[in-house]
Amino acid sequence: DGVASPMQTDMIPNQYCLRASHLLMAWTTCINTRDDAVSTQIYQLLVSILPSLSDELAIPLIKAIHESLLQSLDKGEDHFLKVSQFCSTVAEKFWDPEGKTIPADESFESMDNKTRNEILSLLWAVLTHKDALTLKTYMNIERFAFAEIGRQQDEVAETMREKFLAQCKDFLGNQNEELVDEAHALHMCQLTKSVLEGYDRADMETYAQGSGGFAEMLYEELVAYLKRRSKTPSAPPLRKPSTMSTIPEFNHTNALTERLQILRLVYGIQVNTQLRSDQLDLLWSMCVLPADKELFMTFLANASAEDPGPQLRPE
Repeated sequence: DGVASPMQTDMIPNQYCLRASHLLMAWTTCINTRDDAVSTQIYQLLVSILPSLSDELAIPLIKAIHESLLQSLDKGEDHFLKVSQFCSTVAEKFWDPEGKTIPADESFESMDNKTRNEILSLLWAVLTHKDALTLKTYMNIERFAFAEIGRQQDEVAETMREKFLAQCKDFLGNQNEELVDEAHALHMCQLTKSVLEGYDRADMETYAQGSGGFAEMLYEELVAYLKRRSKTPSAPPLRKPSTMSTIPEFNHTNALTERLQILRLVYGIQVNTQLRSDQLDLLWSMCVLPADKELFMTFLANASAEDPGPQLRPE
């Protein structure tokens, strides 16, 4: 009679099937509407169906959202807040530290590896954005992202750690000394430390040591920061005004303290490599203010104490 059986109907594409174009249309609606309630509903809908989507549907969606963020940078369109809110919705939906509250077939791990890779890449793009620290949802996104890349013996976590660490290396090695956003530069040092802490001690030592290793790069970054500081000690950080929230005030004492703590970590885990006397002399000579010299003396005292070791994140 020409009527397809239920099984045959499942195999025949028709106008009622969910397609990538439908998901992309939903996201386009989200970034174009000024109604926050509508945007929130779209975030929640898209995130709720992610575990049930095939790669062919999920990946184009995530890439389109990522592209929205890049357009914000290239064309002056401000999609950063909406992209970050989508990421925050992902983090809240799939945050399950005990592995007990989310059904297995609805968990982040239930998705295909390629989809998880794309989602974590998107979260990382938000975390490394110059305005990331202005987000009220920043901690939620960071907590989830680093819990995922901190998983041991997990293919996605290992792939993403390598990718994120490579991007940290690119940033540390390619800063424009004439146009440095000091708050963002410090933030990238902190993210570098967090990614390194996702590795076990042996792997951390491998990445830290040697010429071009992270210990050397982070030392050079600290030297570069102190040089900038000596030239313009009272200059504010380079940062465009943001309408999203109040930009955290840049604090030099905190910036120097954080960098010295990171330096202690990356040199402290190494058995055969330590800061040389000429390196220490250079840092001492660049600490012009009495308060800076006091911080450096505290750093030296702590460096002679028990090795802090990597602060591994919980599974």
